[in-house]
Amino acid sequence: MRISILADIPWPTGAAGSVRVRRWAEELSRADCEVTVIPVGNFGSSDAEDVDQEFHTATAARFTSKFGVFGRGGWSSLTRITEALRLAKPDWILCYGRRVSTMVACVARRPRGARIAVDVTEHPSITLWERGHGSAAGWDHWLGARHLIRQADAVFAITPNLAAACQPWTRAPITVVPGMVKGVQAVVSATTRTSPTFGYFGSWHTKDAPKFIIGMAARMLMNDPRAIFETVGFIPQEVLAALTDAGLDSPRTIHHGAVSNERLAGVLSSWTLALMPRSDAKSARFAFPNRAADLLGYGVPVAVRESVGIASLGAESGVILVPSDDAERAADMVSSILSDQSRLAEFRLAARRGAEMNLCATQAIGQAISIMRQARSETIE
Repeated sequence: MRISILADIPWPTGAAGSVRVRRWAEELSRADCEVTVIPVGNFGSSDAEDVDQEFHTATAARFTSKFGVFGRGGWSSLTRITEALRLAKPDWILCYGRRVSTMVACVARRPRGARIAVDVTEHPSITLWERGHGSAAGWDHWLGARHLIRQADAVFAITPNLAAACQPWTRAPITVVPGMVKGVQAVVSATTRTSPTFGYFGSWHTKDAPKFIIGMAARMLMNDPRAIFETVGFIPQEVLAALTDAGLDSPRTIHHGAVSNERLAGVLSSWTLALMPRSDAKSARFAFPNRAADLLGYGVPVAVRESVGIASLGAESGVILVPSDDAERAADMVSSILSDQSRLAEFRLAARRGAEMNLCATQAIGQAISIMRQARSETIE
């Protein structure tokens, strides 16, 4: 089966979408699908040609303007993308992204007979919620999402509640493909640390609720004089100032900054647990960050607010649910687990088991392949 992934992302790195698309491509390729990744969005100097991979990429076939087909050189860019699709001869086109100006324009020029699958990782109405009804970008996303999901022969959603939200938009089968891990491997154990270590992995975006994380971390350090707080990822200056104001600039706070892929597993797997409460934004109710999947795969329980998308996994998968309205009360709850070795061991074991059962990329994409093959066979018949 030949599958082309049209993705409105930077490539090969630079965004959560890039990670998601790569995991799709790797697993589809390992399942003997012929995969071509066509990253169609324009993201300037962050883009690069990819090497040493199991699948083909067509990075030259992309829009040269961030406005897609409506920008300068848009139609010539669309012609290059159309040619890349023609050469790939896809049975399926898997869409990651939803703008009219990019994805819909490309799908409209697809080769005859190619079926459409859509990977949905955000609620179709997110941009209208956050940008307002007067935003051209908001309508670009909303109309594109509505069109693609209605046109789709298969829909894949990253959380169960997002799958339910997509239900009124399509008659196609909807399958949950959550945040994915490549595999649960034996890595550094947190039990080798002399002090309980908890951390945050991310870039302190608004959706991650920086103020809530800072409040939890400061309270947890106060609750346990042995505890250490670590962060991985770029820290904006205003967040760094807030960390300092909260007393999180002591020897008990370690900022690793950007960590290479080679070192990342070792750092994250040494944590006792991780903080990822997320914000009260409507979009967070449907999201499942790749980072949470990676942490659970390393056997690291993740503390999240009760209202967010990953909360659906529950304690049986290593997710610690905390109150949404009070950072200090949330911190006290997590501190009680941090100091209870028996409960902590149960959560760590649940995280690894939950990742094996629910977040295995091979298993999730294997199910998606079965759906696509069945739909294709029904068409042939």
